[in-house]
Amino acid sequence: MRYFEINECSSPVDLHDFLDKQFKTFKLAVFSNPAARKGELFKEIKEQINNSKIELTQISATVHLLHDITLDALINCKIQYCEDTLKLLANEQSDVEIIEAKTPPSAEPVYFFKIDEQFKTSSNFILPLMHKELKKADTLIVH
Repeated sequence: MRYFEINECSSPVDLHDFLDKQFKTFKLAVFSNPAARKGELFKEIKEQINNSKIELTQISATVHLLHDITLDALINCKIQYCEDTLKLLANEQSDVEIIEAKTPPSAEPVYFFKIDEQFKTSSNFILPLMHKELKKADTLIVH
């Protein structure tokens, strides 16, 4: 009998639980982190996962000759989570690209004012106050 471990797990069920927990943590980090450079980060992660997936597929083909069901299940579980992670990154990256395409890079705030009847009578007081508030709001905007 042979003994194998992947990620310190010798059972496919234990490996599945471990990878599922790690995948959920990763998914939470991806969705909750509003990083400005997600495209570059996703590209690097995709390259690493693709390399791992290729290596695991090659190992799986080699190990398949041993006819060890447990080792096959361990490797296939790891390959499946690589594919799930790639799908998640592809969906998230396409969402980021859509948002970036819709948002012009030099979007400036636009202010619209509707003149009220009361404003016409008290404009001497309200205009300086509005100007002051706009200046304050403009300093809060991060470019």
